[in-house]
Amino acid sequence: GEPPYLDVYKGVDMSIAGIQAWRSALADSAPMEVPDFRKEGARRKYRNDHWSPDPTRKGKKPPSSILGRIEPHKEAQALAKKVWATKGYHI
Repeated sequence: GEPPYLDVYKGVDMSIAGIQAWRSALADSAPMEVPDFRKEGARRKYRNDHWSPDPTRKGKKPPSSILGRIEPHKEAQALAKKVWATKGYHI
């Protein structure tokens, strides 16, 4: 009957700080709020925020560097594919 220590809100609390920190870094260290999604108003404000690094999702993607998009060299890509193949991941 006791609720788990780590519920969805605590999980989001732990991850949202990193997400907002990255947004801040990309915005030249501008302050960013850390919303409390337990509150309906905060959830409503971010309802249409689909900012995601997932390449399969539509919408704006965050760059992997504060310098913008960095394309790995062909040699680095080849090495990554080789290493990933040893782990069973083939692209």
